[in-house]
Amino acid sequence: GCDFETMEVSPSSFDSSNIGANTVTLTITDSNGGNVQCTAIVTVENPTLGLVGIDLEAITWYPNPFSHEVVFVIPNHYVSHKFKIILYDIIGKEIINTVQIADDNQLKINNLNSLEEGVYMFKIVDVETGNTIWRGATATGKPGHPTVFAACHFAQFATLSGDIGGREIIAAAKDRTVLVTLPGNHALLDLDTPEEWDAWRKARS
Repeated sequence: GCDFETMEVSPSSFDSSNIGANTVTLTITDSNGGNVQCTAIVTVENPTLGLVGIDLEAITWYPNPFSHEVVFVIPNHYVSHKFKIILYDIIGKEIINTVQIADDNQLKINNLNSLEEGVYMFKIVDVETGNTIWRGATATGKPGHPTVFAACHFAQFATLSGDIGGREIIAAAKDRTVLVTLPGNHALLDLDTPEEWDAWRKARS
């Protein structure tokens, strides 16, 4: 067998000159000098940054590379703000989606030692700016209900048909959706009829 010697991502950083689709190459070299490559597309969006966006660029994090924990250091005036932290793998698959409050200028993501060795990307969103959907989730992060929609989505409900609920609206606003952790599996409990409510109450008595 061979051990990994190096992993390199190119390009590894982006700025306003890279707005649009960019091909990113991951090169893994083993201890015998052999290497393998894979590519992914990273899309850089025009951030149209205001003062808030510029401030959030001041976030720093460590360690890099990480093993079991990552710590984000937040500017002082964002203490007590809620932040959504999303972890993606190299192909853009969402691995972690959680909400934390910035206590003592820090956000921490731990228990990362179960991740496979590779390249990962974090996205941090200030929950107090820009989110329009809040959705209940289990203690393990599985989305459920209830779901609260901001008024900007109300007109979209008038265009829905069939028994699909708000799934299409939620899917289109994924980046503006916050998962709110509820106890146990409460977010998956669906009671739609008086009979279901009666059965649930009797089971709890």
